[in-house]
Amino acid sequence: MKVVIQILDKLEIIGERPLRHWDANNISCRLNIINPEYMIKTASIESTNEDLKEFEDQIKELLRLGVIRRSTSIHRLVAFMVRNHSEIVRGKARVVINYKRLNDNTRMDRYKLLDKIELINRIQGRKFFSKFDCKSEYWQVKMHEDSIEWTVFTCPEGHFKWLVMPFGLKTFGLKTALPIFQRKMNNIFRNYKKKILVYVDDILVISNNTKEHLENLQTVFKLFVDNGIITSKNKIDLCKSLINFLEVEIGDGRIKL
Repeated sequence: MKVVIQILDKLEIIGERPLRHWDANNISCRLNIINPEYMIKTASIESTNEDLKEFEDQIKELLRLGVIRRSTSIHRLVAFMVRNHSEIVRGKARVVINYKRLNDNTRMDRYKLLDKIELINRIQGRKFFSKFDCKSEYWQVKMHEDSIEWTVFTCPEGHFKWLVMPFGLKTFGLKTALPIFQRKMNNIFRNYKKKILVYVDDILVISNNTKEHLENLQTVFKLFVDNGIITSKNKIDLCKSLINFLEVEIGDGRIKL
């Protein structure tokens, strides 16, 4: 396990910098705007002292990472802080932007997600598994230059625009983000369906024996490097005979729902 992690570190395909291999990405998020003349503004939301400090820290970090930059766009989508159980566990509140009005002015990308049952059925009889999770998956997709101005948000720290696909609660996030990311992943792994399963940001390598599994891992690592995919170091499971994938326990020739 340690040796493999060291290899991944050397290849620079794990870590906390999802933009490390931006130039290798061959897909961007271009919004199909219905009315280009439509101006989007939402009412401001009062921030607590705790929120103000959180905004200061998080905006500073987003600027450091290079995923946002300051903006003078006419659009104004208000950002607010969400504090729920999962965010508390994560250790900090999440900055959320309500993109409903932008979504209403955007034609839907109707790219179909893969069927989970179909993916699970492909695993039948496999004995060895390795699982990876993309680090900040949406940030690994650039916003198209034509669409950046539509992502502008305002907060106590000022006005900013996203250079990558922005995160958000499922209810509020860009409705085109998930299909675009799934298409990107499907394009990368489409020729390896018998070895590698992908559902959004979850990647599962499957094999019949250890020799085959090591070969399949080499394949997936090369695909990561060639396509600029960064994975989360804390969410790697390597060479397991029992694993959880898509909330299903898999192993010993059985699938437990």
